[in-house]
Amino acid sequence: MPKLTYTMQLTKTHLKKATLNGAQLAKVLGPFLGFDYADLKNGEGAEFPAFWADGSETVLKFYKPVSKSEKRFSIRKLTSRAAAGEVLKIRAKPEHPALYIELLPSLTD
Repeated sequence: MPKLTYTMQLTKTHLKKATLNGAQLAKVLGPFLGFDYADLKNGEGAEFPAFWADGSETVLKFYKPVSKSEKRFSIRKLTSRAAAGEVLKIRAKPEHPALYIELLPSLTD
């Protein structure tokens, strides 16, 4: 069974811009989701249903900006829920089609 969990420590810049580098996330969860950045043109995106740890719904979106070929992702309402230093954990469960998102205390605390 492949690892279906991705973690990253959030920075002030991540939260200010509300965009995150999606290359590693796509490597971890892309095959499970049937997603590949190669299928997107600049300006396009792909959305996947997700849930916060409290059970509320959100959306994770992989996308390429119009002006750059960067691989990015965003999570609806991330900036209103997260703080710099917290760890973003995104996981998938093979028995459920959605993604599950948690915010954990800083790795340096």
